[in-house]
Amino acid sequence: MIRIIATTIARLSNVRTSSMWTGLAAVLLQPCFAQMTERQATNFLQMRQAILPYCHSKAAEVAILTATDSQLSKMVFRNPDGAAAAYEAGNRKRPELLATLRRALEPARSVSAEVACAAVDGLRANGSVSAWRIMPLGLKNRAYEVRIKAAMWLGARGDRKAIPALLEGAAKQDVFAIQLLGRSHDVSAIPVLKRSYRSWKETGREMPTLMQWRRRECIFALARLHDPWGLSITRSWLAGQDWESRSSAASALGDSRDVHSIPLLARALRDQRMAVRLRAVEALGKLQAVKAIPAIDRMVAEHSPDHLQGPSGDMDGRSYAAYVAGCLRKRTKPETVTQFHMSHRNRQPH
Repeated sequence: MIRIIATTIARLSNVRTSSMWTGLAAVLLQPCFAQMTERQATNFLQMRQAILPYCHSKAAEVAILTATDSQLSKMVFRNPDGAAAAYEAGNRKRPELLATLRRALEPARSVSAEVACAAVDGLRANGSVSAWRIMPLGLKNRAYEVRIKAAMWLGARGDRKAIPALLEGAAKQDVFAIQLLGRSHDVSAIPVLKRSYRSWKETGREMPTLMQWRRRECIFALARLHDPWGLSITRSWLAGQDWESRSSAASALGDSRDVHSIPLLARALRDQRMAVRLRAVEALGKLQAVKAIPAIDRMVAEHSPDHLQGPSGDMDGRSYAAYVAGCLRKRTKPETVTQFHMSHRNRQPH
């Protein structure tokens, strides 16, 4: 059924935006969709959207989506759209296709960097334990873009095998590598981060706003690694003029495990911005700052209901503060703001 829908949609339209595809599917193939569950229809549309960046032509897209597993394995190495085939091989979540992705990442294979990057993304889309065990092969690839992509996914999971590639990325001033190093708890990254900060400061070749953002992320990464210099600057930014910097500073201080920052974070609970207050509450929860419970209670009592657009919808920011205060009283670890927003949404009646 999914293959029929993929082929029919691809032949009937040249529109490539996901919203229009959804409309075409509903109008042209309503009988087919009527026989599919909502989950099946959604999964199909997401699957098609996922391979779009890798496809060079509509014909290749149709061929890949309708190919059998054995045909797909051959396309990875012989087809001009091997990258799309590699991603689709992972996206199908079939164990027998993992061997194809492994071969695509082997150093002896002469596949392009684009195909190898797509293989890494395919492993991440697969998400199985076996797929994550194959992922470190990407760290040995000759192409930097493949190594850093594998390091990003592994680093986000806290895998220490990614540290060397992330250090390489930080030396090349890759901001996402810098952010992951800050959360790695690896103090060997401190000299690299300081060099990256100084090089941006000295060259000044970029747009001022972009350079400022990159330098700021270096400081926050240093603070998370408990570097005294990074902590000092981050504390000063907690009282700065820019509310986004204040919010990020509060988050970094919470990750730094620096108990000396607790009084500053408690004062941040009186910030005019709810986003800053929420990050300060989250940081105090991470630091298990029991002494800050009265300050959190005052924040809940003094501020009127103030809704914050979170990652999963609107919710009262004070409810998270009350939740953290309750966890601190029980000496339990509170959820992060994002986790709380997701669980809050799941508890809401539909």
